[in-house]
Amino acid sequence: MIEDLRRELAAAGVRGRWQRRALEEARDHVAESEGAFGDPRALAADIASVVGTSRTRRAAWAAFVALALTGAAYLAAWSLVADGGQPDIASGKSLALGVAATLALFFVPQVTFVAGVLMLWRAVRLPTPAPASELRVVLRRAAVALTGGAITAGCWVLYVQQFAVPHGAAIAVLASVVLAALAASAWIVRGASGPRVTPEGTAGDVFDDLGLPALRARQWAFAISFAALVGAAAVVVGWRAEGTVVDGLVRGLPEATAVLIAYVTLGRVLSLRR
Repeated sequence: MIEDLRRELAAAGVRGRWQRRALEEARDHVAESEGAFGDPRALAADIASVVGTSRTRRAAWAAFVALALTGAAYLAAWSLVADGGQPDIASGKSLALGVAATLALFFVPQVTFVAGVLMLWRAVRLPTPAPASELRVVLRRAAVALTGGAITAGCWVLYVQQFAVPHGAAIAVLASVVLAALAASAWIVRGASGPRVTPEGTAGDVFDDLGLPALRARQWAFAISFAALVGAAAVVVGWRAEGTVVDGLVRGLPEATAVLIAYVTLGRVLSLRR
């Protein structure tokens, strides 16, 4: 019976210490129940569901820690750049690369932040065991957030190469540390998808995350309104920083457009909509 359970656990993607623990508990159960034992395949499926949920939750926390480090490094890097005055966006060694790196450093972290927050919010609310569809939502959000973090770190290296900024070596070191942390957490996230979790279930979207399912019927109105609010906030910030409404609009309109583009392109990947 124990050997049958071992084979079924391996087939269900439960290996290593998780498998050893399950087998030890099974041996204790057999000893205490005088040989009574359930169906190994059904038992392995139940164990895989619990293990998959646990590993997904831990992977989300690992990704969040790496993303928090990424955010701290991001703020530190901008502080180092500001120490010598931020260079003009068109003053890079290559106009195209300099502009691309600068724009990416403004927009990609915003996607990373949203994906990371939604990932953790869904992960901490997972039941045990959780449906496979819910676990995939958490892991997809983690993948998007970690990819965004890696792009941000890579763009810092490119930014330093393109512009004559002070403390360039320190910024490059920060980017390298971030990339190492993101790679380690990505390995944990990848491993969380190993167990074959059943049942499939139905995953909720961002309106379930927010506890506002009634808004699902007006999801595009919600997206447009949210983009308008983000754009308006950017207009106010730009207006106060630069002194004119035009400068505010130069900041606000791209922000609002970026929000809508992200909603269209990543809406289903991040389960922002169905």
